[in-house]
Amino acid sequence: ISDDYWLTLTVEWGGNNWAVKLPDGSCDMLLYKDWRAVIGIERRRKPQQSAHSAFRYMNCTVELGYTFSREITTERIGIKKSPEDTIFVRVKLSF
Repeated sequence: ISDDYWLTLTVEWGGNNWAVKLPDGSCDMLLYKDWRAVIGIERRRKPQQSAHSAFRYMNCTVELGYTFSREITTERIGIKKSPEDTIFVRVKLSF
């Protein structure tokens, strides 16, 4: 029985925010946002009777992505930065 392979194309909008303490003791929020274009290949493993049980159902995805429109801002002190675009590699293992 062979494994299944899938080609994936994804566009993601991402980001996060963090509470930060400034040197003067006050607090601010640091916000990060970006867009990502990602292409990947996923292997969906079909169960094999002879395989060790821990790896019987392990799937693997390898992705190459381009991150753009990156923005870092703060709420209170008004910092606004736009880091350069970048590329990334992401590997995901799942059972």
